[in-house]
Amino acid sequence: MGLSSPSIQTQSPPLAAPPAVSIVVGTHNRQALLDGLIDALLRLDYPPDSIEVVVVDDGSNPPARLACQDPRFRLLRQQQQGPAAARNAGIRAATGELVAITDDDCRPRPDWIATLARAYRSNPRALLGGSTVNALADNIYATASQALIDYLCESLDQLSSVNIFLTTSNCGGARSGFLAIDGFDETFPLPAAEDRDLCDRWQANGPLLRVPEAVVHHYHRMSFRGYARQHFRYGRGARTLHRKRSERGNSSNVEGLKFYANLFAYPFRSRGFFQATRIAALFLVSQLANIAGYAYESFRPKRSPARP
Repeated sequence: MGLSSPSIQTQSPPLAAPPAVSIVVGTHNRQALLDGLIDALLRLDYPPDSIEVVVVDDGSNPPARLACQDPRFRLLRQQQQGPAAARNAGIRAATGELVAITDDDCRPRPDWIATLARAYRSNPRALLGGSTVNALADNIYATASQALIDYLCESLDQLSSVNIFLTTSNCGGARSGFLAIDGFDETFPLPAAEDRDLCDRWQANGPLLRVPEAVVHHYHRMSFRGYARQHFRYGRGARTLHRKRSERGNSSNVEGLKFYANLFAYPFRSRGFFQATRIAALFLVSQLANIAGYAYESFRPKRSPARP
């Protein structure tokens, strides 16, 4: 009589608990956009007891309010100090292991946090960056602005992982990682280049990782004047970033002719001729505004930054 093999009872290893997540949002005088973001965050597909939202009102007039009574949402207030300071206040107040950052004019997809959390579990030292999609296809200025950012990200990614550029409309990382580098540099008073500076400094302790499946939709409606002002600010931020890099002993690359040739060809890769021509023309406007902003920041009298 043969011996029968005893049945082996196998048990699956217990699933790791999802990391506690704090979503940090800075806002200033955009209550309607903030209301839309809060509605989207209430729809996130993530364990409710593992998520919180910290909204920092950066001196809005009238003061911002929360359009929900959910205890997971907190509202902090401060005098206006700029987006870098607002995000830092949110990071300091956060209780989650993972901090995710977005803007009040964004609408994350329901799986946004779950996707970032999976990437974080595999790469706990990385600064993670998701995809930002223009949600206003009827607005040529918003379309051009997002296309320009897409081109910049694509171009830097092709150079090396060291040059990856992650935007603050959709990024996240360990709270301890943000604190280790003192968060965002608050001497960047404008929403311009403070994200690139953060990426520079993060790499002293961990890698940058793109997570394209983590998607937010961007609702930034602009006029021609708003578009030109935005890229003037970007030029000012680029000058500050150049100075910061020089102080750290890092060089700032100057883009060559190939970069600009590819830039103006970029809209024609995926769009019809008429729209691509309009976007290419707006690319030219953006570069002229950048130069003007860079020159303005180079020659304006320097003032000591206001501290909280």
